[in-house]
Amino acid sequence: MLPIDGQVNTWEDEIYFEIPVNMPQEPEAREQVEIGELGYWPVGRAFCIFFGPTPVSTDEKPRAYSPVNVI
Repeated sequence: MLPIDGQVNTWEDEIYFEIPVNMPQEPEAREQVEIGELGYWPVGRAFCIFFGPTPVSTDEKPRAYSPVNVI
């Protein structure tokens, strides 16, 4: 499983990259996250690092495009 090799993408102040993991969305998954939180985005099968606002943020906090499983 490790190391993980992939292409890093950015979405304003979010870094994400696809990983070879297929996990379902957890009941506690959420779109609103805090700066510094890490998450798994089930829709994109991606690992996400949130460090500031994203294009869908309504304030200075990060917001995922759709719910993420916060790690």
